[in-house]
Order: sequence, then structure tokens, then C-alpha cells
Amino acid sequence: MTIDWNATDRWLTGEAWVNSQIPSHLAELCDRIGPRWASTPEEARAAEYIRGRMEASGLSNARLEEFELQSWSHDHATARLVGDDRAIAILPYLSCPSVSATGRLVDAGFGTQR
Repeated sequence: MTIDWNATDRWLTGEAWVNSQIPSHLAELCDRIGPRWASTPEEARAAEYIRGRMEASGLSNARLEEFELQSWSHDHATARLVGDDRAIAILPYLSCPSVSATGRLVDAGFGTQR
């Protein structure tokens, strides 16, 4: 069997531009399913979506496989304003060790000009 690589390349490039499914995959994974942290229902939905797309594309052995996951979770995190003892809502960064710190509090906003 001889493969015409020029024709194959032209067909693949044309398919990529004309029939790209990237926008629909992005909409499903990013907009409808959303963030997919490890071991969440959203991660399972994304995996099933991808498996389903592979199966629909003709792959004969598209399947999900279980695996062991070593993860991290925090017990609690607290911050208080010195002086009036007001609590501040915080979340630790993944895998941060415990620390005790004192310093000035600066409100950086939410990426707005203020």
C-alpha cells in the first residue's frame, strides 16, 4: 500500500481548519463542566466526555481506568486582624506548610483598578 503523504497532509490540514471541533470541546470542558480538580465529580464528567468522544471517533478500546491518587487537604486555615480580632476568610495554597505570621494587611482587590 502506498500512501500519498501530500494528499493526506492537505486533507488533515483542511479538516483542521474547516471541521475543527476544538470550539465545541472547549465549550463542554471549560464552560459546561468547568474546573476539574482531581477526584471531583467534574473530573469524572470530563473523563467520561473525552472517553465518549474517542469512542464516537471510532476507537475500539476507549475506556476509563481507575488509579490510586495521593492527594493533599488542609485541616483548617485562619487569619485574624490584630486589635479587633476580626476573622478574615482565607484558603491555603496547595501543600503549604503551617506557618504563623504577623504583618500589614493590604487589600489588593480582585484585579480591579482600585
